[in-house]
Amino acid sequence: MNSTSRLAKPKETQPIEEELRLSESRYRRLFETAPDGILILDAETGQVVDANPFMQVLLGYSLDEFMGRKLWEIGPFKGIEASKTVFAELKVKDSVRYENMSLERNDGRRVETEFISNAYLADQRRLIQCNIRDITERNRSVEALRLTEARYRRLFETAQDGILILDAETGQVVDANPFMQVLLDYSLDEFMGKKLWEIGPFKGIAASKTVFAELQAKDSVRYESLSLERKDGGRVEAEFISNAYTAYQRQLIQCNIRDITERRRAEELLRMTEARYRRLFETAQDGILVLDADSGQVVDANPYMQTLLGYSLDEFMGKKLWEIGPFKGTEASKSVFAELKVKDSVRYESLSLERKDGGRVEAEFISNAYSAYQRRLIQCNIRDITERNRAVEALRLSEARYRRQFETAPDGILLLDAETGQVVDANPFMQVLLGYSLDEFMGKKLWEIGPFKGIEASKTIFAELNVKDSVRYESMSLERNDGSRVEAEFISNAYSADKRRLIQCNIRDITERRHLEKLAEERIAELARSNAELGQFGYVASHDLQEPLRAVASCVQLLQKRYAGKLDARADEFIAHSVAGIKRMETLINDLLAYSRVGTEAQPLVQTDCESLLKNVLADLSMAIVESGAVVTHDPLPMLEADSTQLAQIFQNLIGNAIKFHGERPPLIHVGAEMKAGVWTISVADNGIGIEPQYFERVFQVFQRLHTRKEYQGTGIGLAICKKIVERHGGRLWIESQPEQGSVFRFTLPTPTK
Repeated sequence: MNSTSRLAKPKETQPIEEELRLSESRYRRLFETAPDGILILDAETGQVVDANPFMQVLLGYSLDEFMGRKLWEIGPFKGIEASKTVFAELKVKDSVRYENMSLERNDGRRVETEFISNAYLADQRRLIQCNIRDITERNRSVEALRLTEARYRRLFETAQDGILILDAETGQVVDANPFMQVLLDYSLDEFMGKKLWEIGPFKGIAASKTVFAELQAKDSVRYESLSLERKDGGRVEAEFISNAYTAYQRQLIQCNIRDITERRRAEELLRMTEARYRRLFETAQDGILVLDADSGQVVDANPYMQTLLGYSLDEFMGKKLWEIGPFKGTEASKSVFAELKVKDSVRYESLSLERKDGGRVEAEFISNAYSAYQRRLIQCNIRDITERNRAVEALRLSEARYRRQFETAPDGILLLDAETGQVVDANPFMQVLLGYSLDEFMGKKLWEIGPFKGIEASKTIFAELNVKDSVRYESMSLERNDGSRVEAEFISNAYSADKRRLIQCNIRDITERRHLEKLAEERIAELARSNAELGQFGYVASHDLQEPLRAVASCVQLLQKRYAGKLDARADEFIAHSVAGIKRMETLINDLLAYSRVGTEAQPLVQTDCESLLKNVLADLSMAIVESGAVVTHDPLPMLEADSTQLAQIFQNLIGNAIKFHGERPPLIHVGAEMKAGVWTISVADNGIGIEPQYFERVFQVFQRLHTRKEYQGTGIGLAICKKIVERHGGRLWIESQPEQGSVFRFTLPTPTK
């Protein structure tokens, strides 16, 4: 018993042991659960005597791989001189800290750590506790903070809003971004350190102090529209938003000043756009119904819709689509609405609707869902396609007519694909003309088909048609399948049909025409030769007749001079008749000579002032004008390309005739000019005796007279000469007249193409 008593612990030591046990328990729990890696080293040897679970997880080593080893013998610290240095330092210091140490885990990955080691005594043994904290995430946070700060600065520097940062205590500017400097035209120095209400644009604006006072009590203040004056005197419309916040234990105010000048313009444009929409809605030539997408009720209908279906706006408004007359009982109306609940667009290409008056209209129905002013709407466009359907039917008939014409055309027709040059169709006449079947044409390129094979022009035509719309060869000799040849006129045109570019080649057989043209050319050459000979004959004949006529005239005049009154009266009469006949013959020969000279002695056509020419003609006719009491007027006359001598002959003949054939009244003569379709028509109108219509052609024939010589002088060749001159100029001459109502002679002179 005494032995037992000696072994028993004193009662006063039991609470101490309990506290020690609890302390040891708390230490172990903390050691085991700590979120930092903990290594316990023997301070004498540097050997690991304990490692907590987090250290094992952190570096990927088991407890056995730590225990008993010196710090610099363990994987992550192996070969790291710092490990021995740390241990050496701890020999003389109580604590060592490394803020950033990169360690390699057992699996090769790296971990950033904070290393803190402390020396202490426990159970009369000096130990070193190394706390290794994983700061990988913290480093990422620091980097993220750096990046955030960089982003903030980049955003601050590049923001398209002006930004002022104020000290919330004093109201002084502590920063201003570049856009703010540009926006208000002040430098950073002109902003820095000044209070908001001391800066130019805000100077004297009571709102500046008010804003600051408000921000002392509120976190945010906003002014939707603030007109600020720039340093250069220009004004800018601005939205002003200021917010109070804390940064780095300092209360700041950020003032964002947004230039809303363009937005104001945009709002004005929006107003104008809305006005344009209403104008378009009101004037559109399609019927438009606007429905509420939730209820299907009509919220608007344009005037054309009312006219199209014959219902008033009141009869549309507030009703659902399927409750309105034309759509009433139409299951499609509910179907459309149901479809639009899940789709954005529905289209019916042909819908027959009954108008209020019972008439029917063919309509194209297109409905689209859209959002406007936070409300989903459906716009139904109803287009009257009655006329379009008629046009489609007309197109069908036109296509039928085209096919009939294509099949029956007396010209060969090839249709080519403009991209490839391949034949896509050939009409029956083409097959007959060249002696090839449709199969021998189809799918082949133009230059691969017999008649065109090896003809370089075929490829040239196709190349030309890629840059031109039309190519024409007036004469092309083609070899038929049977070896015979055909002369052809080749015309090709490019056009689009059904979104495909095609080339139509029309090949006309001109073999017979070429034969007739050759005959015509020979006949024209023969006729030209004959006319030249005839003109020469007329000139020579009239010229050669002058000599014997002058000889006879001289003899007769000598007889008249010498024997006048010495012979009997009958002889004097014979001599007088002979003299008059010779004079008439001389006049006829001179007129015949003038007629022949129209072609043989003509001058080149040059720019001629008709008004100046007429003035000269009237000067030549002045004696006749005065004697007859004639009045001659005229319109402004043009400049024309003409033979001025021959044109003067026309005016002289026509005006001279108007003076001659004036009847009992004094002559009233008017020269007019009128341009129609690129052709000048010159007219000479009078109030003379007129001409009966049956003589309109006769008056233009050589030596044709409608009156006796006793009534009116002349040979009857003047109008024939006028007609020949006008025809030489490429025009025509005609007359409009009624007996006793005067005459109008008109002639045309084409304007030459430049």
